[in-house]
This record gives sequence, structure tokens and C-alpha cells, in this order.
Amino acid sequence: MIKYCIFFLCLLVLPMASFSQFEGVIAYEVNYEALDASKKDLLSMLPQKSLLYIKGEHSLFEQEVAGGGKQAFYIDAGKGSGMLVMQFLGQGYKVEMNQEEIESLKKAKALDFNLTEGEQTVSGYTCKKAVAISGTDTLKLFYSPELRSDSPVPPFAEVDGIPLKYEMIKGGVKMTYIATLVKKTTIEASTFKSAPDMKSMDFSDFAKSFAITQ
Repeated sequence: MIKYCIFFLCLLVLPMASFSQFEGVIAYEVNYEALDASKKDLLSMLPQKSLLYIKGEHSLFEQEVAGGGKQAFYIDAGKGSGMLVMQFLGQGYKVEMNQEEIESLKKAKALDFNLTEGEQTVSGYTCKKAVAISGTDTLKLFYSPELRSDSPVPPFAEVDGIPLKYEMIKGGVKMTYIATLVKKTTIEASTFKSAPDMKSMDFSDFAKSFAITQ
């Protein structure tokens, strides 16, 4: 369950790390479908909603999981640093990352997108479609060219806009993230707070646990 959550936490937040033209909050609703019957029990434990905050070179992506757990990913693109916070079953861990480690995480999640015909309106924005296939995994993406980035980064380097909808099939589960709110507003700097006092996990151990090549 944790690996599913971490995969989408990284997938969603990494392309947002360098966005500078949009300031505000994007709320995503998350839906799941078990294509493999053995995965049905997993679905109730996965996040149902996610929030993404962007202000200049700062971003924060957070989501709640079953049992009162929480995940958050803080990025400071100006300093080239980030922090992943994971809280599950009463235990909390944080993984602090430098620029090199963040880049290795981006590389591990990089996908080769093919821009295709088709549009869809998501949360009031006309979005273009892109598709990526990696082995047996498929990701369908809808992004808005109206919400721009000065320097897009992997895994969406070929996508010219902020993604507002994902449809991912991975490991027998179809997961759909869709933006239900895109609000341009001033975000307080205090939103990007440091992680609470909790155990630290070295990035090398985190990478080993989640099969990330450094």
C-alpha cells in the first residue's frame, strides 16, 4: 500500500517543483478501480483526496491515507532541496533530499509521453491529452496549457502545462487523479512549514526500499 502511495506522491509533485507562473492551490479527487480482484482490499487504504500548493519556487503536495496517516512532499527549487514526510499507523518518518537526490528521484520516475489528439475540460480548463506506456503500466494525462511552467522537468518535460488529470493503470489497479479545484490565490509562506520532529530516514535507504536508482 505504501509503495502505491509513494509512487503517486512523487509522480504528482515532481513536475510541479519548478512552476513559477502559477500561485495557488489545486485540489485533486482520487478514484480507484481494482482490475485485479486480489487488489480490492487495498483500495480502501489509498488516499481519496490530495492538495497541491504552489508559491514561486516552493511547492507542497499532501494527502491523507487510511488510519489517520499522512504524506507530504515539500520542495524548495531555489535551494535545490526537498523533504518527504510519511506518517503511517502512528509512526512518522522524514526523508530530507538534496539537489542530487531529487534529480535521481525525478529520473527514476521519468516517462516518455506521446502527445495525442483529444481534449477534455477539467475544473474549467481545457486540457490536452498525452499518453505514456512503460511495460504493462499505462498513464493517460490531461494538462492545461493555460497553467504554465517556465522550466518543466521530468517526468513531464514534454508536457507544456500543469497536469490536472491522471489515469494510471499499475499493478492491477486503475487510479484516477482529477482536479476538482484550481484556485489562484496568494499562499502564505508559512504553508511550506518544516516537518515535525520525527525519525529521519536516509535517502539511500528510502531509494533501496522503493527501487529508486541513484
